[in-house]
Amino acid sequence: NPSILKLTVKCYFKDFGPALPPFSTRESPDTVFVPDSLYSLELNTNSFFLTMPSAGFYFVEPQGASNEGLTLFTFDETFPGVSGSKEMIQCTRYIMNREEFESCMDAQDKKAAIDKFWLSVGGSNERARELLRRYYGRVKEANKYFTSYTQGWKSDRGMVFIVFGAPNNTYRSKKDEVWVYGNEANPSALRFVFNKTKNPFTDNDFVLERSSFYKEAYYQAVDYWRQGNVYIDGRK
Repeated sequence: NPSILKLTVKCYFKDFGPALPPFSTRESPDTVFVPDSLYSLELNTNSFFLTMPSAGFYFVEPQGASNEGLTLFTFDETFPGVSGSKEMIQCTRYIMNREEFESCMDAQDKKAAIDKFWLSVGGSNERARELLRRYYGRVKEANKYFTSYTQGWKSDRGMVFIVFGAPNNTYRSKKDEVWVYGNEANPSALRFVFNKTKNPFTDNDFVLERSSFYKEAYYQAVDYWRQGNVYIDGRK
C-alpha cells in the first residue's frame, strides 16, 4: 500500500506459562499485552528488514492503524516439536504435582530428571518410551493446531487436548468451539466450550469456559496417565 509511509514495530519477549486447569478460579493473564519495546520504520522503499528475536514476536503496525498489522513469531527450530529437556518438563506440568515439577526444573541434569519421572510413571523402559511418544506427540499436535500468541501446548485447547486426547465430536462456529468427550446422549459426557477472543496478534485464540464441574474428570485423567496409561476418553 503506497500510502503507508511509516510502520511501528512492537516487540514482545514474554514467556507465557502453561494453561490453568479447567476448574481453576484464578484469572488468566490479560492478553492485551503492553510491548516490551517498540520502534518505528520509515518506508522509503518497497521493502524493509527485521532482525527477529531468539524468542518472542513482533507486531508490525502501519502508522495510524489500531491493532491491525502483521504478527511475526519466533519459535525454536524444533517447533512444533519439543525443543529439549527443559520444555519437556514444562509441558509435562499438566500431569505433574508441584513437588515433582519443581524438582525436575531445579535439577542440574534435566534430561535425567524427566526420564526418571516417566520411568517411575511407566514402570518399565518400554512402557515409559510409549508414554513419552504419545504424550509429546500430543504436544506436537497441539502446537500445530492451537498456537496463537504462544505455543499451542500452553493454550486452553492444548491443555485439554494433551490431557484428554482428541474429542469424540467437535462443533465450530465463528464465536466458539465445543468439544464433546463420550456419548452425547449420556448426561455424564464432558463438554468443553472455548470462546474465541479478540486478539490483535492472532485469530486462533480461544479461551475455555472454566468450571468446578471439570475437577473430578480432570484428576481422573491425570491419575490415568500417572498409572502408566495413555488417556483416550477413559481408555488405554
